[in-house]
Amino acid sequence: MRRLILFVALSISLSGVLAAPGPVIDPETPKEIQIAAMELLINRVVLEAWFASRGDDRLDAPESPMSLKEFVRTMPKPYRDYIIERDPWANAYMIGSSDRLAFWIGSGGKDQYLGSLEKFEIAAESRKDLSARRDLKSFIEDDVVLIYDKLVYGPMTDLDRIKRSMSDLRSIGTAIESFSIDENVYPTQDSGLAPVTTIEADLEPTYIRTLPQVDGWGQPYLFWSDGSQYTVLSMGADGILDPHTRSGIPGAQARGGATTDPNADIIFANGQFTQWPAGAQQ
Repeated sequence: MRRLILFVALSISLSGVLAAPGPVIDPETPKEIQIAAMELLINRVVLEAWFASRGDDRLDAPESPMSLKEFVRTMPKPYRDYIIERDPWANAYMIGSSDRLAFWIGSGGKDQYLGSLEKFEIAAESRKDLSARRDLKSFIEDDVVLIYDKLVYGPMTDLDRIKRSMSDLRSIGTAIESFSIDENVYPTQDSGLAPVTTIEADLEPTYIRTLPQVDGWGQPYLFWSDGSQYTVLSMGADGILDPHTRSGIPGAQARGGATTDPNADIIFANGQFTQWPAGAQQ
């Protein structure tokens, strides 16, 4: 209720900054989605007020998605006091832009990962918003994205989760390779497969700004290395290691190739994918 009152107050006081009214939110929408939608609207108002105070005619959002907290680190008071950094699932709100969109802010929902931005762009262009869907309550892990005055959303598809996981694995692998160039050895863990957070201190922020920690299904990425070779992987849709992965590393490195098993691990080792879902781009 406090945030609702704050939003109304900000909307009135900063009405000259707003380009258009906010979207209508269906009362049947799940509570978390409603809260995220309102908080995104509040953040938009504050961001536009901040940029207007600097004499800028538009938000200058980063090309690559980044956390809203990081983006506003130089924002002065009182604007900074009104920014809401985390969504109802306690994950960071994100901000970014693209060739087709000058600015968007969003939440990845319960699983914290945003799906394909392209589908949000298409949805925004077709004027689709939360009020257009009556079956939203059937979804738990929905993305919520605010593009200008349009609030668009959509649960991640299996392909979204696969693409995001493969992109993360490649980014992690690139960071590991960069570390090895400087140190002449790959970072290592104590024993066996371990959460990728084990090497977070080795890689952040020199080799990667923010190390991805969980895959598109919300499960931790796993890492193994003996210093001369490495493997980083997602346990796939079922969140369970494949038998050949459990049987030992580096045995998993030579396995799989393109697989049609929807629950198979996605494995990136020594600079390349050694197992991945068939049909997904490497």
